Amino acid sequence: MIPKHIRMKNVARSNVLNLMDYLADAQGKTQRVAFAFVANCQAEDARMAAREMYCTQRKNFRARGDRTYHLMLSFRAGEEPDRETMRRIEREVCEKLGFGQHQRATVVHRDTDNLHMHVVVNKIHPKKLTIHDPFRDHSALATICAAAERKYRLEIDNHEPTGETAAGNKARDIEAMTGEESFIGFVRRECLAAMKTAASWESLHLDLARAGLALVLRGNGLVVADASGARAKSSAIDRSLSRSGLEKRLGAFRPASGDLAGMVPEKRYRREPVGVDDPLKEEFGKQREIARAERQARLDAIDAGRRRGLAAVRAGYERERLAAKRIPAGRSAKRALYTALNEKRRAESRRLRREAGQARKAVYRDARNRNWLSWLQEQAKAGRPEALAALRARAYVQVRKSGLRLHGDGPDAPPAILPGQPVDTVTKRGAVVYRVGSEAIRDDGAAFKVSREASQDTLILALRLAKQRYGEVLQLSHPPGDRDFAERILKAAVAGKPGIRFADPALEARRKSMLRIPTPTHEPQPGGMER
Repeated sequence: MIPKHIRMKNVARSNVLNLMDYLADAQGKTQRVAFAFVANCQAEDARMAAREMYCTQRKNFRARGDRTYHLMLSFRAGEEPDRETMRRIEREVCEKLGFGQHQRATVVHRDTDNLHMHVVVNKIHPKKLTIHDPFRDHSALATICAAAERKYRLEIDNHEPTGETAAGNKARDIEAMTGEESFIGFVRRECLAAMKTAASWESLHLDLARAGLALVLRGNGLVVADASGARAKSSAIDRSLSRSGLEKRLGAFRPASGDLAGMVPEKRYRREPVGVDDPLKEEFGKQREIARAERQARLDAIDAGRRRGLAAVRAGYERERLAAKRIPAGRSAKRALYTALNEKRRAESRRLRREAGQARKAVYRDARNRNWLSWLQEQAKAGRPEALAALRARAYVQVRKSGLRLHGDGPDAPPAILPGQPVDTVTKRGAVVYRVGSEAIRDDGAAFKVSREASQDTLILALRLAKQRYGEVLQLSHPPGDRDFAERILKAAVAGKPGIRFADPALEARRKSMLRIPTPTHEPQPGGMER
């Protein structure tokens, strides 16, 4: 179980109502929001609980920081604790962080490869109206989660500090979420070894220039930058590369010589898919450039229309003001007339700017920037097997073979979406989530997975899909001690009669006994037909 405190650096954007609206929104998926629960609130609905939190936060006039604590608890792939276990984990984590009496709302998401829950806590105490912000919460969370893993028999995660910088953690998250290379990742891959072993400032600048980079002074520190404007502190690349660390090793800082200005670099940083040599990469780049050009054209048209409208408003105002000058009236009457005309001009200008702002938001909403993984997800959901294969080929995030699984005896099946089944979503790891009413069946390429709470109809459909993918002989895998799932699968195999057999002799014997089929003297071969 991995905890993550999601901080809002811009306090002006921190709004518990907007956060809860985002977390509780299904986004057109049946499998995004599993369930939600609240604590220490009058309301039982998460959105109404957020309104209670907002009202409580408004009563504190002195706090200047973020008043909402947003915590995400993510479980290992294949782990699905029941609702009561997740409630207990949430309560124990919040109590040990000092939020036991604070208002909280939790939303559980299951539309990704890892079941996870978002805990939204009001930092303002509901009675004292004081703010509580845990000190060094990352250390406390590591200890709390390690204890919870032992108590609830969850898979053990490594909670030891990695020594990574905050910028390095952010770069790693960007690469994991988008599949595209971050600037810090590029510098580390291309120049980190040379930066650590450079014997002089000249050799250091030369090694950086080969990758299209430069090391420059910014304030009291050093910054690695490239011609496109991307930059990062040298200490974010590695702690030993801070200005003090480099000067201790190389002497006082010396800027790069002018000879390096005309050097043609061997490589340059481009935000492209990491370590991918795929025909889809070129198609993705072209489509992204076309989308950017179209979006910019729409934004330019909106700005041009706004400028024309403002010019027309100013011209109309000048005409009306000249006409008002010719009216025979006293000074006070004309002043009132000019004031009314000016208010009309300002109201029209505000309307034009507001409409232009709304139009720009609509453009960004309709034509959002697609990163490599989100583009692959869209293409895979549209039925392109090569996109699904690209998602599943990311070896460093392969789905672990755990949980409740139906699979075949042979190697993984070719990547494809089964026809005739509504797809709820395709995850970043290439798992296809098929929608079955309010339930779901997951196909990660290695097996079909279902939840413990799946109905018999869903289990029967999972058996039929597994037969369609792997053939008649199926393997059944489940966590040790979870015999209830095997019993329910057996009942589904008997009730639905999907025409399958189990590779496990004991399970197959039980299935036949439940169907009252005589057991043959020889074991059926996988892929063969029963006589």
